[in-house]
Amino acid sequence: MRKLQYRRNFHVFLCILFGACSFCHAQFSIKLDSLDMVTAYYSPLRNPRAFEFDGTYFWVANLSEPVFYKLDINANKVDTLVVPFNRIVGITFHDGEMWVARDTVIGTSPVISTNGDTLYYENNYCVYRISPDNGTVLDSIRFADGSGGLKDHIWGIAYHKNNIYVSYNGGWGPCTYKLYPDNKDSLDKLMSAHPSGMTVIGDERWGIAVGTTCDGNLLSILSETGSDSVIYITPVSVADITFDGEHIWLCDRKNSSLCKMVKITASAQVQPVCQPYGLTVYKSNKIISVFPPAPAADFNFSVYTLHGRKCSPVIYRDGNRLQWHVKSVANGWYILQCTNGSKQYRKQLYIAQ
Repeated sequence: MRKLQYRRNFHVFLCILFGACSFCHAQFSIKLDSLDMVTAYYSPLRNPRAFEFDGTYFWVANLSEPVFYKLDINANKVDTLVVPFNRIVGITFHDGEMWVARDTVIGTSPVISTNGDTLYYENNYCVYRISPDNGTVLDSIRFADGSGGLKDHIWGIAYHKNNIYVSYNGGWGPCTYKLYPDNKDSLDKLMSAHPSGMTVIGDERWGIAVGTTCDGNLLSILSETGSDSVIYITPVSVADITFDGEHIWLCDRKNSSLCKMVKITASAQVQPVCQPYGLTVYKSNKIISVFPPAPAADFNFSVYTLHGRKCSPVIYRDGNRLQWHVKSVANGWYILQCTNGSKQYRKQLYIAQ
């Protein structure tokens, strides 16, 4: 398999998404190990979208073709698997079988009010259990997204602790849907920061957080509560991720490449130094309103980029809230930090204007 040459290194940063504690260092990001890229391989198909490791082989697919490519540990093509559909956005494995997510709406279902009126229609999606031997559909789970008309916002899938998680970015807010293979009528909605591709590393579910497309460069551990706890900044925009037991692999859709990172060490898997807590934040009319857990006058307010550069925000104090005027602020990810003595409260925010 032909290799790509990347000139940028991959540095790991521990960033606090949501947190409060009395012993955090004033700097919100801490450089850990240098997690450089080992190599990057050309994908056997253009614009790869779904990427996963089954314990022996890699599997990769894109949106346009109804086929999976089976690759060895060096990304050489071993075989192909034809399936009955395209629009593949994610793949995960459990007990030797694959579960596949598509971003295609397969129908709608009405939402009825208490007086019998139809309020709106929910889009229905489906995840499929597929035989990796012949591509046959063995089972499926159908679910409604609650978006009221939006579609094509399913971006990833992971099988974790006997449940299926599907990332969703439309309708009334980004989340992961938690599906139950043993109880197909059950569905939980877990808040998450714009999730895309997901995988399982150790006992944790990991995902790529994105902005307005399915590609992103913020790698985080996803929780059941929405307090996504650890961020790694990746050197390329990533549509999906996987883990081969030692290395994180990145699916770089734009460059049609599969990127192997250096082996993860114990220090690169540390837990966040702050436990999830948080600020309450609202945005309206070019103003970010921040509500600390105590009167605003008692707090110092700072804003940082994800790379640690301190900004010079225009701040007004109004009773129990701080107001950050963002009319002239560039789009992107920011860390909001409120400090009161030894306590620090932080929250990540994506601004798109």
